Amino acid sequence: MTQPPRRRLPLFWLRAAQQETGSAAVEFALIAPVILLILAVTFEIGLTLRAKSRLVGAISATAHQTLDSAATVDDGTAQTVATALLGGLAGRGRSATVNLNNAVTARLEGGTIVVTDTGAPVANCYCPTWGEAGYDWNASMACNTDCADGSLAGRFVQITAQAPFTSILGAYSFFSPETLQNSAVVRLP
Repeated sequence: MTQPPRRRLPLFWLRAAQQETGSAAVEFALIAPVILLILAVTFEIGLTLRAKSRLVGAISATAHQTLDSAATVDDGTAQTVATALLGGLAGRGRSATVNLNNAVTARLEGGTIVVTDTGAPVANCYCPTWGEAGYDWNASMACNTDCADGSLAGRFVQITAQAPFTSILGAYSFFSPETLQNSAVVRLP
């Protein structure tokens, strides 16, 4: 049996296969999307950390302000103090809540402050515990008595803030939720 004659590649294709011009452009076209994705994810993480840091900073500043104003908190000034504490948390679409020793709650939503007075005295002491829905104040107790967890009953302020966050990656974002949230509980002296 005779084999069919082999076909030779035209001279043009042989020369094109040996040339390396344009190979850098092809390599760049293959690698560029990966590099751009890595840059976008890095930028996204940076933006998320920056927004979270700003929220934590606002809560920290409010906690320091709470400690500074602790001596002036009584039943007559509780609503004013709770409203003033929200001032440091306002801005950029944030919603926030300041619960002043389970007696007065000030809530900031959409730029409007709503103050709710439970009627409980600000001087009451509590042993708050962390529950599924947040902090549970439990029943009031005598100040400086032992709590179930070994701490002492006291007066507390719960500060919670939420801020909206929009991802630059949109639906492809795996790193950031749509709302950043943080909270702190401060024991009053």
